[in-house]
Amino acid sequence: MIAAAAVVLIAWAAIASLLPGNSASGNGHILEPASPRTDAATGLSAEAEQDRYEAYMTRHAQQARPSIRIVIEAETFAATDGMEAEVLQQFEGATGPVVRTAESGAIHWDIDVPEDGLYNIGLRYYPEPGSSSPIERELTIDGQLPFEEAGRLVFSRVWRNEADTIERDARGNERRPAQVEQPQWQDAVLRDADGYYDEPFLFYLTKGSHRITLQSLREPLTVDYLLLYQEDAVPAYAEISAAYAEAGFETTSGVMVKVQGEDAALKSNPSLYPINDRTSPATEPYHVSKIRMNAIGGVNWKTPGQWLEWEFDIPEDGLYQFGVRYMQNTVRGVNVVRKMYIDGKVPFKEAEAVPFRYGGEWQLGMPGSGGEPYLFALTEGKHTVRLELTMGELSDTIRMVRSSIRRLNELYLKIVMITGSVPDPYRDYQLDSQIPDMERIFREESEALNRAADRMDEMVGGTSSSTTILRTTAYQLADLGDRSETIASRLKQFKDNVSSLGTWLLSVNEQPLTIDYLFSNRPTWRCRGRMPVSSGKCGMRRWPF
Repeated sequence: MIAAAAVVLIAWAAIASLLPGNSASGNGHILEPASPRTDAATGLSAEAEQDRYEAYMTRHAQQARPSIRIVIEAETFAATDGMEAEVLQQFEGATGPVVRTAESGAIHWDIDVPEDGLYNIGLRYYPEPGSSSPIERELTIDGQLPFEEAGRLVFSRVWRNEADTIERDARGNERRPAQVEQPQWQDAVLRDADGYYDEPFLFYLTKGSHRITLQSLREPLTVDYLLLYQEDAVPAYAEISAAYAEAGFETTSGVMVKVQGEDAALKSNPSLYPINDRTSPATEPYHVSKIRMNAIGGVNWKTPGQWLEWEFDIPEDGLYQFGVRYMQNTVRGVNVVRKMYIDGKVPFKEAEAVPFRYGGEWQLGMPGSGGEPYLFALTEGKHTVRLELTMGELSDTIRMVRSSIRRLNELYLKIVMITGSVPDPYRDYQLDSQIPDMERIFREESEALNRAADRMDEMVGGTSSSTTILRTTAYQLADLGDRSETIASRLKQFKDNVSSLGTWLLSVNEQPLTIDYLFSNRPTWRCRGRMPVSSGKCGMRRWPF
């Protein structure tokens, strides 16, 4: 369907027609990741929140990560609480029995862990019909919540357009297609629902027996199995590129495959429907007077974990570049980030955080580094490309600011317990003696906010307009640390700045992105110093190399 309706193969020599230099379409550029993080940029406040995952990992950072894979079949559950768990012998192509869990109550599994260590936990699940909301669960180990973020784990559903083609009304305007759920088996690894951590959660388990519990918070869910294992490390692009070179691939010119954004085959939420854009006549398709559903995403695609997936029909084996025509005109001074999957897997480390920079107009970008686009090894046939919203490098900054807000709020409450909410500006409350660590906290959080602002500047490659409130508050905190006797007269300003930090945190958590189309160029490759195989190709091997 997509291959027939949306895929266009043209000579790469004609790429200029896709990359016009006029402002309506935007100039092409490389979507380069931020520079590597430094210790100073990622440092946190001295007093970490002990119930957060970050503190949990600090306590267990030196533990081993055993190369063990333990499958916990769902039907072996030990008990339930407030839930009627139903064992299904045959269900939607599963190879064995599965368990349907309700939208409330808890289900327990008893497991035997052979070795102390940190483990990833995976889940193979099938979303049951419900209220169409994302599925939420809480995970406990031996009756205890290991860290705060495990209290809300989110599992997405799968949606698609109801019809294969977009219908038009009597006046020739395209109608927004209805969205229908297309449930299917999915494999998920437990990770932060808010996107504040780049990597999946690790859980520390000692040798011996443990009880894992999934508490239903929202929506029913069918479980095939749980998995204790180690996530494979994703190789860096340099390693993948070296494999290309070893295989003897060189790039010259090629052809291109193109897919319209509104033709997304699957999506995580029903709100990710095709939308109409009239800001540029270069948006495809375009009509001067009629409504055309010619883009997707926008402000509906702003929450961590949301994803869109497209199908590409690749004409032949080879190395392909990837590009997007997009608009990011909402979050000023911040690069929004998407994680890129090819056929359900992240192809290399850098694809975990593809940045899309701010601009007032449509832009064309290709993931890459050093001014050169990345190359992706694809075989002939159908492939999928998924872009998932993630916070990327911004997650470190968000955690730093969140930690600062919590400490400053706690300090504010201590202060008002002594001064009241409207202190007398002419009275000496001797706060420095009544709250001995007050000045130290002011200075530490000033440094933390400055580090967060510096990191944001690094991410955008210049001065980010989003750092104003961070630097303003950091300056005030440093001054309060040096002149604590002025707190009584400046308490309201201090409170307002902390409130502004909370507003800033909410705003950067939203990462909208609008997509017009995606394209994939195949540079021609040839055998370097090798005898071609009978097909005339270099013996292209399937991924991974």
